[in-house]
Order: sequence, then structure tokens, then C-alpha cells
Amino acid sequence: RDCLAHFLPIIIPTLLQNMAYADDDDDLIAAESDNANENVPDKDSDIKPFTFEGKRESPEESAEVNAWNLRRCSARLLDNLSLVYRDNLLPHVIPCVEQRLSNPDWKVRESAVLALGAIATGCVDGLLPKLGALVQILLPMLNDDRPLVKSISCWSVMRFSKLIVQSAYYQAPHGIEAHEQRQQQLDNVLQSLLNCMLDSNKRVQQAAVSAVCTIQEAFGEANLR
Repeated sequence: RDCLAHFLPIIIPTLLQNMAYADDDDDLIAAESDNANENVPDKDSDIKPFTFEGKRESPEESAEVNAWNLRRCSARLLDNLSLVYRDNLLPHVIPCVEQRLSNPDWKVRESAVLALGAIATGCVDGLLPKLGALVQILLPMLNDDRPLVKSISCWSVMRFSKLIVQSAYYQAPHGIEAHEQRQQQLDNVLQSLLNCMLDSNKRVQQAAVSAVCTIQEAFGEANLR
């Protein structure tokens, strides 16, 4: 662990660079195909009810094992590094994320959102004070023109769902005004997710439904404490 820490300034930018979609990525091609078929009616298999059991997976985790690529492996490694180095990873990740969020290339911005979701669990304590700013970053991404940006933004919101709910209703408020602002923040997140559920792209719809369900579960878990 200590030996690897010296190489984090090199590893983290490389991982984020690898997390951007390649032009020939299968997921990118599939997303374009989804847009082309947006007016095709749903099949029964697409809308049949199902019972969910276990942890929800990210768009990167839900693919078959033999479909793993450099992007998915890089995102998983960043997730694992955050579980090892915790908040000590943030000084290396946040500047890279901020730089990539301002990039005009949507694939670069999308990779920054993926990185935020990847570190949501491991760096939770350090990200909590930045939660308001993170939500303000993710909200416009939920309304992006690109379906892959919207779907990964839904997933990242899902990763922060417990923090968002706890901040709005279950943490000690720092004044009435701040408490109301956090409640409004949750309302804005839910409204954006509901809009994504009405998106013409099925990939976006699925990601939005998963995010809303996770927020609902976060309410239930908090009420049981």
C-alpha cells in the first residue's frame, strides 16, 4: 500500500484517461443503436416485472465477464483504490475530475462523472462536505443531450443516494435555511431522475429507475435506525 501510494499521481490520471469511451467501444455503438430504435415498441421481455435481490450493479458491472474492457477495468480499479486509500485519494482524483468536466468532448466529461461514482463509497467521509457541489455537477448531466452521459449520471447519483437522503432528512440541520436547501436538493434530484425515466432511450430509463429505487431504499433504511 505505502509503495503504491507514491505512484498515485501517475496512476489516477491514467485511469481516468482510460475510462473515457473509445470510438469503437461496444457500449458506445449500442447506445447509438438505441437512439436509432427509440420509436420501436418495447418487447414483453423489456417491460415484464421482476424481483430484485442483492446489490445493484453499475453499467460497468452489469456486462458479462467476457465483455470487460480497459474502461471497465479502470473504473473498477479506481473503486478498489478508493476503498484502500479512502479520503487520501481525493487530492489525486478531484483535480483530474474538475479538469475533465470542463472538456468540450462529451466522452471526457462522461468519464469524470463515472469517476465520481466510482469513489463515492470509499471516499464518503471526504466527499460529504462537498455533497452540495457534487449534486450541482450531476444535475445538469442528467439533462445532457447524450444518453450515455445521462445514464452514467443516474448511476453516480445512485451511488450518492444515501448521503443525499441522510443530508436532507436525517442529519442534524445547520439552521433551518440550510436544512430546506438540502431538502430542495433532494427534490431536484428526484425530479431530474423522473424526467430521465421518460427518456426515449431505454438505457437511460433503466438507469433512472435503478437510481429512484435506491433512493427509496435509502429512506427505508434510515427509518429503521
